This record gives sequence, structure tokens and C-alpha cells, in this order.
Amino acid sequence: MRQVENDVFLLCHLPGVTIAEEAAPFLQEGCFLQKMTFAEYDSLTDGAHDREREYDPDDPVFFLAAVKADLEDRAGRETTLLEMKAKSIETEMLGLLPRFDIFAHGLQLAEAAWSCLSLARPLDGFISPRHSVMFMHANEPGCFAWKDSLVTTVQLQGDADHEYLFAPSLKPPPLTVDDLDLANRQAGVVRAVFGSEELSSALRGLLQAQEPALGATEHAILCAIQLEELLLRGAKRSLAVTFTERACALVPTHMQAEITEARVRSLYDLRSDYLHGRTTQDADRETLALGPALLAAAIRSLAGPLSDGADLDEMLDGGLESIAVQDGWQPLGAFRRDNRLSGHRRSYVAGLGGVMSVAEGINLLWSPLLGLQCDVEAAQIGRDEPDALMPLTISELSELEDSEVRRDHFARVEAGVRLGQFPDEGRSVLMTMIGPEETPADDVIAAYAHKGVAASVIALRACGFTKFVDPALLGNFVYNGPIRLRQPTVVRQTMLIRYFDDYDRPDEDALQEASRLHDAILDACERHPRLDALLELFRQAFLHPALDDQVRARVAFAFIESTMGRFRGGEVETLARAVSDDGTGKWVARHARKLRNRLSHKAQPEMNDGEFAHLLTFTHRLARRLIDHAARDGGDRLLGNFAKSLRRSM
Repeated sequence: MRQVENDVFLLCHLPGVTIAEEAAPFLQEGCFLQKMTFAEYDSLTDGAHDREREYDPDDPVFFLAAVKADLEDRAGRETTLLEMKAKSIETEMLGLLPRFDIFAHGLQLAEAAWSCLSLARPLDGFISPRHSVMFMHANEPGCFAWKDSLVTTVQLQGDADHEYLFAPSLKPPPLTVDDLDLANRQAGVVRAVFGSEELSSALRGLLQAQEPALGATEHAILCAIQLEELLLRGAKRSLAVTFTERACALVPTHMQAEITEARVRSLYDLRSDYLHGRTTQDADRETLALGPALLAAAIRSLAGPLSDGADLDEMLDGGLESIAVQDGWQPLGAFRRDNRLSGHRRSYVAGLGGVMSVAEGINLLWSPLLGLQCDVEAAQIGRDEPDALMPLTISELSELEDSEVRRDHFARVEAGVRLGQFPDEGRSVLMTMIGPEETPADDVIAAYAHKGVAASVIALRACGFTKFVDPALLGNFVYNGPIRLRQPTVVRQTMLIRYFDDYDRPDEDALQEASRLHDAILDACERHPRLDALLELFRQAFLHPALDDQVRARVAFAFIESTMGRFRGGEVETLARAVSDDGTGKWVARHARKLRNRLSHKAQPEMNDGEFAHLLTFTHRLARRLIDHAARDGGDRLLGNFAKSLRRSM
């Protein structure tokens, strides 16, 4: 085939980014932040006109890079579009694409742009471009050869598909000209960061904390933990005092009225509350905002001197005031919204009928558990505020969804089930009766926030059922009599099309144990105000596939240290075998600290499947022991008493 030198355009959506101009030069020569009109988007997707009214009215922003490449000549020949989907645009998936080298190069540039924006506006918590959509388009007369086809446009979708293009309510305020200038200047910082293991790890921690499945509190806590790892190297005095002094040294004069020493100490105390399980009140949003703000400032301040050969320990000991960045500080009140998975769209449908609808005057919340098979007709989970766990057929799940999802995603699956190509199992559903006052608001994930559903999910996880997908990742299915309210998450299509050939299958004894734990959770959380925050960390460690394994591992370690104490003191290693008296307990005692330190300090930490399996097994066993203890303990020092009970059991 004849080759032609041709322009190839790489376009990667940057969720949450808004600019006033149509385009702005960014990162390096030949790269731009570019608005995309609906007509342009429609041409790349071969027709998305049915959702034009939902498209972001400010026009979503894409990172655009143009490169020259030798391509096939399409003159006079039939061409097509290629659409593929990959979990968060996995790097391995790129090898299946035509000219994957170009695609991989574009993704690398887009992630550098995302890093620059995140350093410039850390409180916005910009979501990784890997979650959204990316295009590679060949201008005429070129095209890509792929198998037996000629392709003009390649489209690769992450977990959120195209949803963030239709979710203007989930994005932060627009970038100003000054913001863009500051973000552009971070390109040098990003290059310098990769020459330092410590700063590479810190930047990775900043970016991982921005995962959309994490709430604002978890975002702040992960940043505070990463900041502590960076600033407390070689600390010889009180850790709290050293953290506060070194963090305050990063704060410029014009921000000191807002970022006071007391507020920085509050951030450290909040981090300590999580890592030591103390029952304190939740922090205000301004204190939470300090986590990402100070971590970004530390990275920006240290990058230049470290790239020039300075010693990090000497700089920390000598004081950071002289190198602290002065620009780019956002008001702390600008910290991101809490829920960035749903609230962007909803649908009401009346008079549906079908097996999932309910009678007039009844409010019902359905919470599908994809990847869990219930082999009994109905199992009661809990006595006081029970949920009913039942099998869920593909037809019943389809009935809960909107018409376009049924058409696009369920038709083939339902046909496959009817033809016997695969079994109609691996799905269950929790049925929860709710009062009218519990009907969800626009910005709430009801299946996540409802305490009964949360208790059921946590109880099942604590029993060791780790494969099913948390119902929070699908969104809301609420029936108010014959009226169905559907509030999807941005990742719900990815969750719905997952096929499970290996799923959780609790027997009757396990379901009875889950029912017991459900009641214990509700009772204990009433008496121990911070227990729900600890169990929230536990729940998020199993928030797959929305969180990647490394983020889940970091959350799991946060839960373990919150419950048992810091690894550096040896307490966890000592008590590990009281929690798990087998190979997993031995692994935690001997090796968990090494994995924890790799995740905290290495730019590209390695974690094998065996290590991750031991970590998750220990995490759910620990949660089960904690729940049982909390149900019996009536004192104020829940975790101190828990540690004593573990020692007594050894």
C-alpha cells in the first residue's frame, strides 16, 4: 500500500477542565488545550446527536497534540471508525491499536498536561484523562491500517466512557488566564520531579488521591499521609511539631491569615485521628483542602533545588522558607465537591409496571450487587432495619435501567442467556424500604449513603466476599410507587457490561453471619461516632474496578493503621497473628511494612498478586474483628480497647 506523510491529531479529554478561549498553547510546541464543539464531537463519534442537549454548554476541553506520521493512503477506498474500551485506558490495551506508538505518546503527553494542571490547581482534584475518552484522527489523505480495514479515527474509552462530556455540574470553575500561565510553567516542575524518587512518589500520591471514586475527606487524608512521608524524613523531635513547622514554612506571607499554624496542626491531627482511630469531629472543608494544597506546594517548591543537586534532608533541616513558591495558592474554600460520580443526570419514568416496580405509597431502593450470586429466594440481612438479598436476573437488571442502556447494553446479553450461551447468574440485589424523606437529592449516591445498605455491603465484605461490585458504582434505583428515579454514575455502563465468570457465592451460614454483622455495625456506629469513618475506609479498599489496585492498597493500609497503629512502631506486626493466625498473618508480620513503604516512597512501586491478596484478606479479617469488638465495647477508647483485646487473645 502507498504510504503518505500525514498529520495525526491526538485528542484526550481532560475531565473538569474549562477554558474561556477556543484554544490555548499548552505544555510544549504543537500542543494545545482545545475546546470541542458538539458538531466536532459528533463527527468523531459517528453520531451522538441523541444527547446534544446534555453536552457541556461550555464545550469540553481536550488536550490536542499534532504529530507527523507515515500512514496508508485512503484515496478512493472505504474507511471506517474504530471504537475500543479499556479499563481506565490500560497501557497494555494500547498494543492492540493501530499505530499504538502514536497513541501511547499522546497519552503520555496528556498525563503530563494533567499533572501540570493538578499542580497549578490542586484543590480542583482534576480527574485522570484515562477515565474519559481519547481519539486519534488521521487527516486526509491518510488512514490507519488495522486488520483488514482502513481506519480514519480510533476512539478509546476509559471507565467513564463519554459521561464527563455530559456532566457540567461535576466540574470545578473555569481556568483563568493566570491559571493557564501557572499550569504551563509546571512543565519544568514535572520534568524535574521525575529525577527525584521522593518527588515522583509525592506527585503520584497527589494524582492518585484525585480518583473520582474517593470522597473529599479521603482525598485530603491520602495527600496528608503523602505530605507526612515527604516532610518528616529524618525528624528528630515531635512529629506533630516538625510537620507543622515544615508545612507552615511552605505558606507565603499573603496566605498566612488563612493558612494558620493552628489550621496546619489541625490537618496533622486529622491525619492522626484516621491513623489512630480517635473519635473526633469531622474537619471543615478548609482544613481538608490543606492536604492537596500543601502537598502540591511542597512538590513545586522542592523540584527546582533537587534538580540542581540539593540534598532533600539538608533542605528540610535548614528550613523551606527561602524556596517556598509564592504563586498559585487557591482559596481553601475552593476545595472540590465531594461526589464526582453522580448527580449530573437523572430520569423519572412513571407507570412502568414490571416485576421491580412497587405499589402506590411505597418507597423502595434497589441496590444491585454484580458479581455476587444469592442461591436462596430471599435472605434477610439484619433484624432491626433489614435489607432483603435476592437473586437478580439479567431481565430484572435491564428493567431497572433506562431505555438506551437496555438497547445498547442488555439486548445481546439477554439474547445470550436465552440461547444458553452463558448462565443467568452472578448477580443479586438488595431491596431496602425507605421513607419519603430518604429519597435521594441530586448530589447523593443513595446506595452509598444509606446506612442500611452500607451496613449490608460492609458486612458482606467483612465475611470475605470481595469480588462483587459495590452498588455505589451504579448509582440510584429508587421506586416511589409506580415512579422510578434513576440517577446513574459516570461509570455505570462499564460496571453493567462486566461479565463475571468468577463471583462470590455465600451459603446460608455466611448470609446469617452477614445479617449478624449488619446489626452489629448499625449498633456500634451509633455508640462510636468515628467507627463509620473507619468502616468507610475499609469499604473503599474494595471499591473495584473504579480504584486501581495501588490506590486500593494505600486505602487498605490507611484502614489497618487507623485500626491497629503505625507500622513504624511495630504494633501491627505484633498483633497481626491475633487477627489472622495463618499464612496471611505471617505475611503481615514479616512483609506488609515493606509493601507499605514501597507504595509510599517509590515512584513506580511493584506489588504482586500474592501480596495484594494477603493485604485484602487481612483487611477484611481485621474489619470483622473490629466490628465484633465495637459491638461489645461501650467505652470511649474504642481502638485502644481493641488493641488490648487482640493482645489478650494471643
